[in-house]
Amino acid sequence: MTAVFKNQRIRFQYPENWTISEDNSGEPITITVQSPSSGFWTLVMYSDDQDLNELIEQVVSAMNEEYGALESRSTTLELGNVTVAGYEMDFSCLDLVVTAKTFALRHNDLTLLILWQAESRDFDQLELVFQAITLGMLQSDGEA
Repeated sequence: MTAVFKNQRIRFQYPENWTISEDNSGEPITITVQSPSSGFWTLVMYSDDQDLNELIEQVVSAMNEEYGALESRSTTLELGNVTVAGYEMDFSCLDLVVTAKTFALRHNDLTLLILWQAESRDFDQLELVFQAITLGMLQSDGEA
């Protein structure tokens, strides 16, 4: 079963046994959906144009500062007929190997930064859910 998140700007579905939090105290707005296991999907929404490459580089830099020996490489994400550039990162945290991916894109009048992350052993399965959340959000086309 799925739950639905919607506000004035965005709408998406996510698994109903996941938890959601929203920080809308200012710009940007951040929404995080947390799986019962190790994974999470985070959406950061900006109401103005941001440099997409700079946003992604800021995430990679912050992750490198936080976790040290970060391995990162460019990647792409196919979302329907749109290809989005981003980065995949691997790092260690508390003796666990973690994989994360980040992407930035424009959708309607928003700049969106998306980050998803999970322990490497769970990543492949959870990534399918992360992709479905993202694609569903983009296909909702502002039906918030």
